[in-house]
Amino acid sequence: MATFRVGEIQACGLTIYVFDPAFDDCLAFDGDYEPFPGTFDHAAGVLHVNEGAEEAAWSRLIDAVNSADDDGDGKVRDALTSLSSRILRSAKTL
Repeated sequence: MATFRVGEIQACGLTIYVFDPAFDDCLAFDGDYEPFPGTFDHAAGVLHVNEGAEEAAWSRLIDAVNSADDDGDGKVRDALTSLSSRILRSAKTL
């Protein structure tokens, strides 16, 4: 399991666009929807990604980046973009 420290804005973005049950319900109508392959500990500021699922996590975060952009939230978009890049780089080094 890969572990990533997240900042405040990244934590907000994860809470809103990745781990919010209401948001998941909306996405569940899409036949290609997969829940995030890991867990998020908001209090500790840590995102855990299941072993071997880094590319799936990256893809799910890119969906969140696009949603933040659609909502006009540039700070969250940029923060989640940075996090998704870290996750993808970790997949390429494994």
